[in-house]
Amino acid sequence: MARAVAYELEPGRIVRLASAEDIIIHKAVAGRPQDLKDIAGVVYRRRETLDISYVRRWLREFSSALDMPEILERFEQPWSRIRS
Repeated sequence: MARAVAYELEPGRIVRLASAEDIIIHKAVAGRPQDLKDIAGVVYRRRETLDISYVRRWLREFSSALDMPEILERFEQPWSRIRS
């Protein structure tokens, strides 16, 4: 919740949503086909403002804890495509 982002839907109606970085992390751990598409979309739209070190740190943690090295790659592939 500390990293949640407040969005005003209309005057006086504010909702708190997960940050782009946390969405990427959750979707990379889940790893379903739609999640991979969503990661690419978030990376494309937020490429200039993403906290890459935060994303990588948590994906490495999950990759290690779950013994699933592919978790980090689920982010790195779209990130490298966007950056090249």
